Amino acid sequence: MVVIGEYECAALVKEINKSPAERPMTHDLMKNTVEAMGFRVSKVCVTALIGNTYHASIHYLKTVDGVSEEVVLDARPSDAMNMAVRFQAMIYVNKQVAAKMGQAPGAYEHKEESKGEIVASVRKAILHFNDPTVMYKLQMQVAIEEERYDDAAQIRDKIDNILSTNRQLGIRVAMETALNDERYAEAAALRDELLRLQQQSKHQSQASD
Repeated sequence: MVVIGEYECAALVKEINKSPAERPMTHDLMKNTVEAMGFRVSKVCVTALIGNTYHASIHYLKTVDGVSEEVVLDARPSDAMNMAVRFQAMIYVNKQVAAKMGQAPGAYEHKEESKGEIVASVRKAILHFNDPTVMYKLQMQVAIEEERYDDAAQIRDKIDNILSTNRQLGIRVAMETALNDERYAEAAALRDELLRLQQQSKHQSQASD
């Protein structure tokens, strides 16, 4: 299952329900820009599943004097879907990705630890962890509730930037989210990855000394 953020979901629902905003929102602006350049979205594709992250592509097409030009750009699935809906374009999913999406949840269950053990070890790993994105998340939630979607998108980008530049921080946040959602196998896998990175960082620090 492809999970998209609240802002992107709200933008998608607004377009499906044909509820126009007073001013063009981010995806509306993207659509207007694409059309102004003579292109349209011909299709979007969910192309890969790397770890727990889905990747997609948007196919832009322009035809001039019978000659077609196609431009393919990488995109987040949430943005790709928003563009597909606005251009009434088809959404395709790679067969291998679809196969992974179709796997039963039991295939990911952690066999060596009980849920209680996973919960205890994950909570221990995040016990003294301060999430610097908490305030941004609260601000984003307020912006969404007030339908300030452009502000919400900017705050989301700040959060993404913080998490993308700090791998261990990103894992801790993902681990806590997985635990709260009762995705115990995923939480355990993230915990193990965090411990591996911490050990690697420790070795590198000792080597530099």
